[in-house]
Amino acid sequence: LPGPAPPGGGGEDLGGGASLDGGSPSADGGAGGVPDRCGALQRSLLCCVRLLSNALCGCEEAKLAAVSLQLPLLLQQLWAISRGVAALRRALMQLLCNYVAHCAPATCSLIAYSDARGRCLIALLVRAALAEARPPAAPMALPLWQLHWRCLQSLATAAESRTVLLRSGCIGAAPSLAHRLLLGAKERDEPRAAAVLDFLANLAFDADGCTALLRCDGAFDALVEGLESRQPSARYAAALALRNVAFSSEGKTALLNRPRAMPALLGGLGPSDLRLSALSSAALWALLARSEKAKVA
Repeated sequence: LPGPAPPGGGGEDLGGGASLDGGSPSADGGAGGVPDRCGALQRSLLCCVRLLSNALCGCEEAKLAAVSLQLPLLLQQLWAISRGVAALRRALMQLLCNYVAHCAPATCSLIAYSDARGRCLIALLVRAALAEARPPAAPMALPLWQLHWRCLQSLATAAESRTVLLRSGCIGAAPSLAHRLLLGAKERDEPRAAAVLDFLANLAFDADGCTALLRCDGAFDALVEGLESRQPSARYAAALALRNVAFSSEGKTALLNRPRAMPALLGGLGPSDLRLSALSSAALWALLARSEKAKVA
């Protein structure tokens, strides 16, 4: 449906020289040219996606209605259309985040539909989040990266979608990705690492997710490295993940067997950062609960 142009006009940068205008004006001055019609359709589509995203935000009834209307079928088409169009992909990711947040039926609906290659939306999302940019292509923009991992955070809290995440390799790859972003010589990017650590923290809220996390190579070390980071958001996410992990007996053992873990948690206590202090205190409390060995340590 036709609609107004998004705020700021139709010249939003899409990367690679593209814009929502649909390209340069036609030879006759742009009136009625094919590029103008394409630009108008793109702007209308972008406005519709943003409107639907706002309608779904925090509204359980709207999400359930979208499930019954088979919204994931439309989202799969939008995923293909938005490839290479950053503004539309960003709006689509915001819509996905609003759709699956705190709504188990919406999360399950993403698994129910697949594309021609048998890939559900969760598999497509994981593939995009883990894809490495090849030179000379630029890496994914930070806001878009954060939206991808925010959506994965919501998916990590549901058993059905966790199964897909485990099968797709996302859970196994996330700790090593966080490690590279925290300590890598060329890839170091702590704000991006914070988004991955938030995903690991949500994953560890449930027992099976915590078990899957602890069985990943280097997962615990990545959490400790996040707690030692200079980025506040990375430290908060790592402290929350350690708190969730510390409730399990396997997590308690891992914490006590890492020489850096306890000093890192104790270093988070103090008046300089009250949020970090609260999260570190919660992790220590979870560690000490029903563990004489931890109390002695």
